[in-house]
Amino acid sequence: MLCMSINAKYRLLQALNCMMFSAGHSYLSYYLLEQGFKTSTIGIIIATAGILSSLAQPYLGRLADRNPNIGWKQILAALAITCEAAILAVIFSPSPMVSAIFYGLEIALINCMVPMVNAACFYYNRMGTPVDFGIARGTGSAAYALTSLALGRITAMEGPHPVPIIGAIVMGITIICINSLPYNPADDKVVFHEKQDSGKKDSIFDFAARYKAFMIMILAILLVFSFQNMYSNYLIQILGDLGGSSADLGKALFIAAVFELPMMLISGKILKRMESHKLIVFGVAAYVIRAMMMYLAGNLNALFFSMTLQMFSFTIVTFSSVHYADVMMRKEDKVTGQALATFASSGASVIGSLTGGFICDAYGTKNMLLAGTALCALALVAALISYNMTEKKARPL
Repeated sequence: MLCMSINAKYRLLQALNCMMFSAGHSYLSYYLLEQGFKTSTIGIIIATAGILSSLAQPYLGRLADRNPNIGWKQILAALAITCEAAILAVIFSPSPMVSAIFYGLEIALINCMVPMVNAACFYYNRMGTPVDFGIARGTGSAAYALTSLALGRITAMEGPHPVPIIGAIVMGITIICINSLPYNPADDKVVFHEKQDSGKKDSIFDFAARYKAFMIMILAILLVFSFQNMYSNYLIQILGDLGGSSADLGKALFIAAVFELPMMLISGKILKRMESHKLIVFGVAAYVIRAMMMYLAGNLNALFFSMTLQMFSFTIVTFSSVHYADVMMRKEDKVTGQALATFASSGASVIGSLTGGFICDAYGTKNMLLAGTALCALALVAALISYNMTEKKARPL
C-alpha cells in the first residue's frame, strides 16, 4: 500500500467505506431479524445510532476545523479502530441483545467516518494533489454493488453470521489504508485572529445563521435521506411482501449500485456544467418519482426497476451535496459543512428507522412507502426555497 499514489489510496478508502455500508447498514435489518428482533425494535436500534452520530458529527467537524493538532486523519483513524472493536464485539457477543447494541454502535461510527472521508478529498485538492471525488465515489459504488451481491448469495447459503465477519475484515483493511494516507494538520488550519480578538467563540448556531440557505437545503437532504433510510433499512421486509428473499436483497442493492456507478464517474463533468444547488433540486425531484414507483410496485420486477432511479436520486444528491458543502463554505468552515451534510444522512436514519419501523409493524410496507413519498414531496418544497434564496444572494467568500 505504501507504493500506491494518493489517488489510488483515496479510491480504496472510498471503496472500503462503501463496502462497510453494505455489510453494516444494508444488511443490519436482515441480521437482526434473523436474531429474533421485531421490526420496531430494529428501528429503535438504528435510530439510536443515528442520534449518536448526529450529535457527534458537528462536534467532530468543528474539532477538525479548529484544533491545531487534530485533523480529519486522526479523527478518522480513531473512529475506524473503535468501529473494529465494536464489530468484534458483535461477533463474539454472548447474547443477541449485546450483539444488537454493538451493531448499533458500529453504525454510528460508520456514519461519523463519512464527513472525514469526504474532507480528505478536498484537503488533497487544496494541497495541490488533484483527487476526483466522482471517480473515487464511483469506485465505492462498484465495491458496494459487488459486496451486496456477494453477501446476498452468502447469506442465502450460510445465514446471517458471515455479515459481521466480512465487516471486520473490511474495517481492518480500512485502518491500514487510513494510516498510509499522508497528512499534516498544520497545512489544513486557518488562524482566526479576528474571532479571537472579539472574545466570542463561534458556535454551531452562529454557523447556521451565517448559512441560512445551506441549512434549508440540508433539511431537504435530511427528508429525502429519511425515505432512503426508510426503504433501505426495511428493504428485506418490502421484498418479503413481494415474495423475495435475502438473495433478492443482494440483487436489489446490486442493481441500485450498478446504476449509481456511471453517474458517479461523470459527476465531475456534470458539476462543471451545472451548479450543485440546482443538481440537488433535480435529485430531490427524482426521489419523489422513485418513491411513487416503489409504492406502486406490485411485484419484484417492478421494484427492481425502481432501483434504477438510484442514478438520478441518491447519486446526484450524494455527490452534489458533498460539493455544495465545500463551495458554499468559507475555508474555516469546510469540515463543519461536510459534517452537517453527513448529519443529514445520520439524522435521516433516526427519522427513517423510527417512523419506518413503526409504520411497517403497525400498517405494513405499503403505508410505509406512502409516508416516504410524502417526505420526498416536503423535501422538494424545502429544496426549491433554498434554491431561490441561493439565486438571490451571493455566496460567501
